[in-house]
Amino acid sequence: MKAVAQSLGYQANHAARSLAKGRTGMVALVVPETNLIQNPWVSLIITGVCRAARRTGRSVNLWMDPSSADRAPDVVRHGGVDGLIVMASEFGTQWTEDVRSSPLPTVMIGEHAALSELTTVGSDNDLGARLVARHVHELGHRHVGVLAGPQVRADARVRLASFLDEMDRLGAPVPHHLVVEGDYSLGSGLAGLTTILDERPTAVFAANDLMAAGALRGLRLAGLSVPGDVSLVGFDNLPIGQDLEPALTTVNQDPVTMGEVAVSLMQSMIDGDSAPSTQVPVELITRRSTRAI
Repeated sequence: MKAVAQSLGYQANHAARSLAKGRTGMVALVVPETNLIQNPWVSLIITGVCRAARRTGRSVNLWMDPSSADRAPDVVRHGGVDGLIVMASEFGTQWTEDVRSSPLPTVMIGEHAALSELTTVGSDNDLGARLVARHVHELGHRHVGVLAGPQVRADARVRLASFLDEMDRLGAPVPHHLVVEGDYSLGSGLAGLTTILDERPTAVFAANDLMAAGALRGLRLAGLSVPGDVSLVGFDNLPIGQDLEPALTTVNQDPVTMGEVAVSLMQSMIDGDSAPSTQVPVELITRRSTRAI
């Protein structure tokens, strides 16, 4: 029968098939309200979700929701789509409860301590941060600064704690005054770098590539070179890291793949199958922003 259908040029009508099964043919993706040009991480997640959804014959209903909102959007609480994918953010208590009680098959991209029971897609932030610590230590750095991400976020807490723990284990503990909290933005990387610059660290670990880009700007404004005076490491492997001069050493965690995996897990849940939480592998990408001393 399949061969006959192909010979007649038949193509499956996904919309009709969805209607026959009582489904909408749509999934909702809820992301924090952000500037997609300034935050390419979110854009890459969206790319992965849309690419995978298209392969299943579904369209994506994109909701950009501010983390300051009192409640989750209607699509979370009342449905109207086949499944829900939510990017972890700084949700309030009611927002979190809305996601937890949603009637939809739900997958979380990233970690959220209050929603640990949900199926999640994340990356191995613990290993990634430890790889950074080992790298700077192997290069001879013992006076290292950290530009941490917002500690209200689970991923930022893990990156900071794991980096500090690994440096302790290696016998090069990072003093508290060389750790500055930022908000994952380029501006907070610049501000944080300025705060620790008087301590003249020989290397700086920024919790994401945008903060690393801000730190690079701060170092140049101070008349310091990278990696001649200070080695610099980021986290995420965003396209911006390859375009910086020098190109940024960073941790790759592939947000496009994370988006694709989230759709796959959501589809399993829609089909009534198991959908265990998944971690996307990470690796250290060594470029020219770090050097041995």
